[in-house]
Amino acid sequence: MKKSIPVPDHEQWLVVYTSPRSEKKVYEALVKQEIAAYCPLTRVKRRWRDRTKIIQVPLFRSYGLPA
Repeated sequence: MKKSIPVPDHEQWLVVYTSPRSEKKVYEALVKQEIAAYCPLTRVKRRWRDRTKIIQVPLFRSYGLPA
């Protein structure tokens, strides 16, 4: 007789390791597949030779967090 693995009543969290600089694309792909996902962003001021711009970057680099 095979034993069944108990399934918890709460949601499980998984951490997904992504390629560098592709966290937002992975997040969008998970949301498009109707998978609850969380990708916290932070605002950072970046400076180039000709301009300074405030951009949003992931708080945790190379990680996407599907719920």
